[in-house]
Amino acid sequence: MLQKIRILVFIFLFLSQVAFSQTTIPGGYVSGTWTAAASPYNIHGDITIHADSILIIEPGVDVIFQNFYGITVEGALIANGTRQDSISFTAADTVIGWQGLEILQTADTTHLNHCIIEYGRATGNDDNGGGIYCLSRRTDITNCTIQKNEAEGHGGGLYIDVDIGNPPRISNCGVYKNYATSSGGGIFYDGPAIILNDCNVVHNICQDRGAGIYCFGWLNGRIEINNCIFEYNTARYGTGNGGGIYLHNGAGQGIFISECQFLTNNADNNGGGIYIDYAIQDVLIDKCHFYDNYCPTAGGFGGSAICAYGGNLVVSHCIFDENISIEGGTYFCSGSSQSRIESCTFTNNVNYNLQGIIRLWSDATLVNTIVSGSRGGTAGIIFYTGIFQVNHCDFSNNSGVNFAGSNIPSGIGELVNINANGDSCDIYSNIFLDPLFADTTNGDYRITWANWPIADSTKSPCIDAGDPASPKDPDNTVADIGAFYFNQMRPLILASDSLLDFGVVDIGQSQDLPLMIFNTGTDSLSLYNILNKHSVFTHNWNPADSLVLPGDSFTVMVSYAPVDTNLIVDTLLIENNDKPLQIQLQGKGNQIVGIADNSTLPKVYALYPAYPNPFNPVTHISFDVPRVSKVTLMVYDILGRKVSTLVNKKMHPGKYELTWDSGDLPSGLYFYRLEVNEYIDIRKMVLIK
Repeated sequence: MLQKIRILVFIFLFLSQVAFSQTTIPGGYVSGTWTAAASPYNIHGDITIHADSILIIEPGVDVIFQNFYGITVEGALIANGTRQDSISFTAADTVIGWQGLEILQTADTTHLNHCIIEYGRATGNDDNGGGIYCLSRRTDITNCTIQKNEAEGHGGGLYIDVDIGNPPRISNCGVYKNYATSSGGGIFYDGPAIILNDCNVVHNICQDRGAGIYCFGWLNGRIEINNCIFEYNTARYGTGNGGGIYLHNGAGQGIFISECQFLTNNADNNGGGIYIDYAIQDVLIDKCHFYDNYCPTAGGFGGSAICAYGGNLVVSHCIFDENISIEGGTYFCSGSSQSRIESCTFTNNVNYNLQGIIRLWSDATLVNTIVSGSRGGTAGIIFYTGIFQVNHCDFSNNSGVNFAGSNIPSGIGELVNINANGDSCDIYSNIFLDPLFADTTNGDYRITWANWPIADSTKSPCIDAGDPASPKDPDNTVADIGAFYFNQMRPLILASDSLLDFGVVDIGQSQDLPLMIFNTGTDSLSLYNILNKHSVFTHNWNPADSLVLPGDSFTVMVSYAPVDTNLIVDTLLIENNDKPLQIQLQGKGNQIVGIADNSTLPKVYALYPAYPNPFNPVTHISFDVPRVSKVTLMVYDILGRKVSTLVNKKMHPGKYELTWDSGDLPSGLYFYRLEVNEYIDIRKMVLIK
């Protein structure tokens, strides 16, 4: 008994130590390894990683600053968490916060991976960098969450100021709810180059420039921002420019923004989505989506989606929908910029004051672009003062005048020609027809052709109506108008069956039938979904099998499990990037009645005469099963051909009766055969019609 008590005491002390393990760091130099077993690490003073030292932090460690302290990295910090066990840098008092993470120029490579940096407050020089203040180009920040940090200067979440060499690598990060009194609510970057990939920059605020990101590029620099989301960022007050991104100066090797989303960003002055200031070289914005961005202040130049000064700006294959500006439109370029808008779609944008949805004070070209459903104030949907070329565009359903300004091209908008599709156009091949979008209610602005390849009224007038001098679409046809092209080398989806008939299936059992889906086209077939109404029909399609290459196929197994004797008819709808495909399904349940009363359980196997017999067209067949057995009951015609499977499954002990409907079988003599283990019995029945 005493030994048991000792063991229990030992277990209690061990569990207590594990449950309440923690480590106190008083301040000063730190190095070595911080382990999850010793977490949390409570910081009670400023700590520094010496230039000759490395601090390694294991996954699952919480670093908690007990007062307004910080960590300075002169050597190397390696904090590699995991998706399941991140590393957190936080404050015990979230109001007071902590001084944030300072990475100096002399630091060796610092890795922050799957880390959470939160509640940092204005650390570093000039009160910059609330969460992270970084002067080292040898820094990798990946898969991190930088949130709820503040700076009285620049860079609420992250401040980076580097000189030469490759930039810090920032990818797959979430930058949320950070604040800067000056520029860069989420991120402030000053350096020769920046590459930002796959980041979410959301709900950040600044009172000057670049609520999401502020970038100051150098003359020899290059800025790349790819596949990022900028949402609900706000550049406040009258000087607030660049709700999503503010790009300033330099970038002599160009600025490249691709496949990004700018959603519901707000700049009180100019550039709700993007503001570009004094770019000296090319700026390419490609395959981006600008939705519901806002410039609320009258008197600014505007550009609820984009506002640009300087550089050669090319905007390609972008969507602009439901952006709102008080003055200056959705897209604004000044006289210092050269602008080209090609293959874009502008829909349902609003400018409440003057000078258009697209406002241009510079020489510009607009080609292969849709401008539809816009409200552009009193001075036109397109307002321009420079030399402006507009050709092979579609202007439809816009409120008010389409074109205004001091240099309106002669003959624009006058329907005097016929284009290659046979539609009325002006001398610049611009049309004014409904583009036939897929689903404007849900923001799907793909152009459609329901009866492709039949050239009828379902074909969007934007298909093959672009500039023949433009590069051809990927399907090797003449360029379409708008951000999306209609693929005329579509996959041709075919199925092995148009009807899957499951026949009669016993209730409680299921029947499987294969359905093969073929791609007979020259492009990849993408399956979006496979749907049906009745739950008795199911399938094993996995979204991972959504891609079918040209000439390839795959099999979906469809199952039917009846719950009653009703005939069920259903449709299997296969949604894809070709025409929708419908497969009919049907099946009928068969009720087998079993009597499981122990007092009447049979002692031996038995097969009884059918009744009625002769019959037309329905008869009843009874049999006994004394113990759990695999049972088969088949019906054969007089030539020995199987015409029906009534039972083929494991059954529990009981007396069973089932109904057989002969359907369309002809009159004649039939045999029903029961086989259970070694027991076999055969009886006759006569069908008379």
